[in-house]
Amino acid sequence: MRRIFAILFIAIAAPVFGQQYSFQKIGLEQGMPSSRINAMIQDSRGFFWLATEGAGLVRYDGFEFKTFTPENTKVRPLLTALCEDSKGNIWAASDNTLLKYDGLTFSYFYLPNNDRIQKIGCGHNAHMVVASKTAVYSLGTSDTLSQLQSNFEGEINDLLYLDELWLATDSGIYKGNKKLSSEPVYDLDIHNNRVFAAGENGVAEFTGEELRQINSKESKGVSARGSKVVSLTNSQIIIYSKEGFLELDRSNGLEEVRYKGCYLSNSGVVWLYSNQGLTKLENTSLRLYNEKEKVGPEIFSVWSDGQQVLAGSGRGITSVNGEDVDNFQSINYNYGVVLAIDRFEGLTWLGTERGLVRFDGKQFEEATFSEIEGGYIFALKATKDALWIGTGMGIFKYSKGRLENISASKNLPFSAVYAISEGEDGSLWFATYTEGFMRFSDKGWENVRELGGMKLDSLRFNTFTAVTANEIWAGTLSEGLYHLTEESTENISPAALNFAEIKALEIGDNTLWMTTNKGLFKTLKTDGLYKVKEVTQVSRLIREGFSPQALTLHNDQLVAGSPEGLFVIDLNLLQQYVEPPQLAITDVELSFGEVQGLEDYAEGIFPFYGTPKELRLPPDLNFLSFTMAGLTGYQPENLIYRYRVKGLGDNWTQAGARREAIFSNIKPGNYTFEAQVTREGEKWQNNSVTYHFVILNPVYKRWWFILLVLALVGTLTYLYVSDRIKRANQQLRLENSLLDMERKALRLQMNPHFIFNALDSISSFIFKNDPKQAVRYLNNFAKLMRLTLESSMEHVHPVETEVSVLKNYLELEKLRFQGKFEYEIEVDDEIDYDVGIPPMLIQPHVENAILHGIKPKEEKSFLSIRFILDEELLICEVEDNGIGRKAAKAMPKRQDHRSMATQINRDRIRLLRLSKNEEVDIQIIDLENPTGTKVIIKLPAESI
Repeated sequence: MRRIFAILFIAIAAPVFGQQYSFQKIGLEQGMPSSRINAMIQDSRGFFWLATEGAGLVRYDGFEFKTFTPENTKVRPLLTALCEDSKGNIWAASDNTLLKYDGLTFSYFYLPNNDRIQKIGCGHNAHMVVASKTAVYSLGTSDTLSQLQSNFEGEINDLLYLDELWLATDSGIYKGNKKLSSEPVYDLDIHNNRVFAAGENGVAEFTGEELRQINSKESKGVSARGSKVVSLTNSQIIIYSKEGFLELDRSNGLEEVRYKGCYLSNSGVVWLYSNQGLTKLENTSLRLYNEKEKVGPEIFSVWSDGQQVLAGSGRGITSVNGEDVDNFQSINYNYGVVLAIDRFEGLTWLGTERGLVRFDGKQFEEATFSEIEGGYIFALKATKDALWIGTGMGIFKYSKGRLENISASKNLPFSAVYAISEGEDGSLWFATYTEGFMRFSDKGWENVRELGGMKLDSLRFNTFTAVTANEIWAGTLSEGLYHLTEESTENISPAALNFAEIKALEIGDNTLWMTTNKGLFKTLKTDGLYKVKEVTQVSRLIREGFSPQALTLHNDQLVAGSPEGLFVIDLNLLQQYVEPPQLAITDVELSFGEVQGLEDYAEGIFPFYGTPKELRLPPDLNFLSFTMAGLTGYQPENLIYRYRVKGLGDNWTQAGARREAIFSNIKPGNYTFEAQVTREGEKWQNNSVTYHFVILNPVYKRWWFILLVLALVGTLTYLYVSDRIKRANQQLRLENSLLDMERKALRLQMNPHFIFNALDSISSFIFKNDPKQAVRYLNNFAKLMRLTLESSMEHVHPVETEVSVLKNYLELEKLRFQGKFEYEIEVDDEIDYDVGIPPMLIQPHVENAILHGIKPKEEKSFLSIRFILDEELLICEVEDNGIGRKAAKAMPKRQDHRSMATQINRDRIRLLRLSKNEEVDIQIIDLENPTGTKVIIKLPAESI
């Protein structure tokens, strides 16, 4: 049995660190191009800048280093001083050269007489002052360094400019020409218009000329931010804050290195620089007691009564009270690992791997109870009248010198009890590995195998803590954190806890604390309820190896045991506000192995960031990667990022700690990459940074190309259509000319035909020896010929002219046939003089009516001609009451007569239809009762 339960508590021994505070080294192994550092600043953008020997000016974003080398090869890459002016330019010193870096290029200014620069200072409006050991220079508007007249003694160690010049010399500190102290001063810093001086007599603060001594230890460096001041001596650093002084040296983990200076960053992180790189102290809230302080080495259990902390290890117990450490390990202790500690009836009780042990302050003694003798004691809990004991064989109760086997007497299942917790209402909970939970409350003893609908009889829980008889918190290794009540079960997912394994739980001051293999977490209680969905990771400094009994609250401190030793965390300092990190896009490049630069596609470079400005990429380079960096010295590994690209979607991509965003196959368009950063577990702040870029359309999709193609197509279309129209017009003019000529030819054909008929009539009058009628006929014929000649060359002539022609013609025919018919011509009143009709269009039909309809009829006949205007149509009707076409066809024809008029008129109608788009129509109607023929001609009413 002992071997079985020993397996549960075997811990892998961690390296012994031997320090109380966690100092981190950053050097060549972390990618630093040169470890020899002479100066350090953090600029207004959040970047850290290092003045190095060998690498020149180096930028550090908390993750990566980037070197900026002056183009001037005469300037050695050995920089000795740094500052930032009010315009954001970075200034550095090298030998006798003052360098100005504007984010893109270097400018150079030289000290006269090859004097060597000792320190530099940046004043308001980018006013620069420079000091050698014995002189002060100012950079004027002419970009030349000129010496200032100053009244000081001794060699200059440092200077700054605040309204006027401050000098730190071997003989004291000077403000302008006024000496404020007489002791050597080595370093100066300025913060919120306060000047801090480090020298032989320690660190002092000047507000105006008023001095306040901060400490009296000789210091060679000083830096201030907010309410915190850090100073550097030859062997230690001293941190002064509103909580008091904290002196750290070799015994606290500070490596013995000859540090050149100290720097306090915006987030309160202490930086030390030397020829071995950087040393960083992020957090002074965490102290580690280990073998150097005779604690541990491995701590399996802790206990506190508010006055004293006891830590249990494999060598016994150690008492820790602030700086006082009392080690009881050498007092006849031989009982193995201390798994649990509590105090009852004035004695300290230990649960060990070899049974129950009590300690009276002088010696250890095994409690000789046969039921638990030599067995594992995993948990202890002292109440007002009893000591409760969790063993590998169940639950036991010690009270009034008597031990009771509760598992047996209360008929509870036998199982190893690994933890005991007391609720706020006095209820007791006992956690087992295989039988769920045992609960003792005002209801008596119960075996709780299910709570809030969740089965508890398994090995799923690793630790727990009770709230009341009806409420507990339970931690797991892989399922996150459970909040269990009689009514419900809530789970904080492993993802919310960064997939951490929960080792121990402790409740205090409305906060639930969790130690895990990934650091320290907490969840808060608000308005009487724990906000179980809001989990905050507050520290990642303490990690592996916690047991369920190795966490307790000690006043305003959280005490946690681990394989590294005993951690004591000052909760007031731990939960102090830390300035949110600034975010920068530090790199934009083509992804998927492309190495070509992007400068050719940009309008320039963003100063200090080095990223291309207004990037416009061709469509075949549509794969980009962005590198982000949260600019902070405080736990940069605890930052999480999210990003999106406006134009691809509005949803954020949660990147976690991954700082690179990769996009491929981006379609052409305008895009804005937007990123945010926050600390893990904290809310997202409105601190977005954006980067605009364009993926261009292919050439054939660009507006100017489309316009060019449209213009070209339009021009070609215009030329083609114009040519076709020109050709069509030429063809139309030719066809019209031909039609004209045909119409004229037809009219010319009709005139001879009419003349032939008229002359035939005249000859008949002469033959009949009727000269009077012949003369009359001849006069009418002459009038008709004149009208015909006048209109023969026109396409159309007025209806009135056509009526005159017809009247003359009909009069001739009446003379010819000696009054065989009468006629009438009706013209619609709406027909004006400007309404035209093709010449001689009606005459052939009138002639046919007379010759073929009226002439063969014995009775006197009647001929009616009408001109009617029907909207846009001119209707011409010729109606006779002759014998009709059927009877005319039956009559014998003259062999020597060939009727030309009808054929000629048909041809004219055909041509008119062609020229008038089928708008010309002719109808011939045979009339019955009485007989006759009616011809209707419809044609457009043309204006002339």
